[in-house]
Amino acid sequence: MTDVRASVDTAFARLLEAAISIVPRALAALLVIGVFWALAASVRAGVRLISHRLIRDRTVENLIKQVSYYTVWLLGLIVAATAFGLEPGTLATGLGLTSLALGFALKDILSNFVSGLLILTLRPFQLGDQIIIGDTEGSVERIELRATQIRTYDGRRVLVPNAETFTSRVTNNTAAPVRRGQVICYLGYEVDLPQVMSVLKEAARGAEGVIAEPPPTVAIREMGQSELAFQVQFWCDSRRSDFMLTASRVRANLIEALRASGVALPGPGVHQVVLREGGSALDEALPRRRSSDED
Repeated sequence: MTDVRASVDTAFARLLEAAISIVPRALAALLVIGVFWALAASVRAGVRLISHRLIRDRTVENLIKQVSYYTVWLLGLIVAATAFGLEPGTLATGLGLTSLALGFALKDILSNFVSGLLILTLRPFQLGDQIIIGDTEGSVERIELRATQIRTYDGRRVLVPNAETFTSRVTNNTAAPVRRGQVICYLGYEVDLPQVMSVLKEAARGAEGVIAEPPPTVAIREMGQSELAFQVQFWCDSRRSDFMLTASRVRANLIEALRASGVALPGPGVHQVVLREGGSALDEALPRRRSSDED
């Protein structure tokens, strides 16, 4: 019984000695982390304030802000580890011995981090651009070191991992200030071709939102069994809202101009004016409509 009591006393004495040795180090490490947290927040706020005045590119501003923020945090963690009693050389050796395991465990995180730096550096798109990544389409709100934040057109927020963003095919709809749109108009073979093409071109040119240069063009896209497909192309603002609104105005102008010129518009069972943004929707719909007409 005396031996058990002595062992318990020895264990408690060692525990107290360890606590006396570790607790001050832990408190010092926590204090260092708190100081560097405040310092990192101050640096980020200072960089934001300075960059707003000196840097006009928001993507560059975001890159400088995030790199400075995480650099201060990294320095804080190293100082905190030193305050806790871990020597930098020992820490580096330990990290070297476990680098393979850490590499597998943090592969996705490191991949997103590196991809984020490359995106912010190479800038395939910028804040405010309207892009398409896979099935996601919307406006770029934030480019962080882990993910790219996209606001879809229906108001949802989507976070796309940077590794996926960097390795996927990205369509930037607003990389150029203007974008070409087109409207397909089906009319019968009895129309006066020069007159109709002139009417369609002037109608497209007069639509609000259509820019003067390059000018609108009209071409016969297809010769169907019972109608001609006129392709009206125009240029407008590349933002989606302006593009869709301008296309709608062009369609309305075409209808009004054709009516004013006495050109017969398609009736029931005949194709109407269709906005074609892709290619598959019209190509698939065309045979089905024609088959119904023939029946």
